[in-house]
Amino acid sequence: MPMPYVTEPGAVVRRKAGSIIVTLDVGTDTDTDTDTDTDGRLERLAERAYAEHLDWAIELAFRMADPIMQEGRSGHYEAAAGWLAIAARAHAASGRAGAWATRLESLIETHRRKYKLRPLLEALRYAAC
Repeated sequence: MPMPYVTEPGAVVRRKAGSIIVTLDVGTDTDTDTDTDTDGRLERLAERAYAEHLDWAIELAFRMADPIMQEGRSGHYEAAAGWLAIAARAHAASGRAGAWATRLESLIETHRRKYKLRPLLEALRYAAC
């Protein structure tokens, strides 16, 4: 197994047979649920990882943003947009700006009645160009 490399204090990433294993040393008093990233560790890790692990970063970004948008947590829409910006940059880095545009337009259509979210999504239209 290749040597792990540290990307974030307390985080170690290892590659294993085509997978990426992320271990976060978060202690017992920290929320480790991936639906919440209250201290920003996952977001910082995704920002650093997308250059080498594009698909993982895209998957994580959507996994974090989708529940916020689906559940209508309007106080967290900016966090969802931040996650989607990571997905946009990963799409651009992988040469898949067209796939990003298609997925984003679908999100805009799905959430067209969420007036606080829609402008944030529309602002991401050119993030992967």
